[in-house]
Amino acid sequence: FLDSVDNPLDRIAVATFNTNYTLLTDPTNSLRTIDALLEEIEQPQPDGAYTELFRGVIAATEDLSEAKGRRVLIVLSDGEDYPFARHAGRPHPTFGSVYASRDDAIAGIRMHGIGVFGIDFTGSGDPGLADIARDGGGTVYLARSESALETVYRDIRSLILDEYRLRYRASILPTEFRRVRVSPATGPEPQAVRRYFAGTIFGEPRDDFGIAFAIPFFAAIAGALLLG
Repeated sequence: FLDSVDNPLDRIAVATFNTNYTLLTDPTNSLRTIDALLEEIEQPQPDGAYTELFRGVIAATEDLSEAKGRRVLIVLSDGEDYPFARHAGRPHPTFGSVYASRDDAIAGIRMHGIGVFGIDFTGSGDPGLADIARDGGGTVYLARSESALETVYRDIRSLILDEYRLRYRASILPTEFRRVRVSPATGPEPQAVRRYFAGTIFGEPRDDFGIAFAIPFFAAIAGALLLG
């Protein structure tokens, strides 16, 4: 996968997750650094070997939330969500008895607009990961060998490079959920459906929010206070 990343503008972050989530490096274009970090990953002790799958997705989503451009999370897992607090018989050393759910993970990727691909390395993967990946416009692959992993990573890379970026201007009308269908005039139909959260102010994307919008907004608040 690293060998296929030939664009100097691309950045890759690496994290491990088990009982705890550990960010090994922020997004970087130093493939040598990433390769060295991968070599240093060690098998955890029994108390550190629980699979906090959903919490790992949530933590990785938060770490990617400040990155610019298209952001994609690739989750390689060998099993199902297996929380420490539920199965060890005592609270998690950091999170106590609070569990992270599939819905929590989905809410995070929608909020931050992050795509998700999953890789099930054993065939006993968590169906919740498939739901998360589907909601993030991706899918879950099954891989049981090194050669299969190579094929999967290359396919993910190819799918990301073939994506289109679309900009949609929402209306000012309030809504809990809106379905928008986009179809290409030519070529094949899209292979994935993606859900996302789009925060708007006066119907404009938050990225475009500037002082020109702030003036009438705060003026309206001041007027309301005076009338009150």
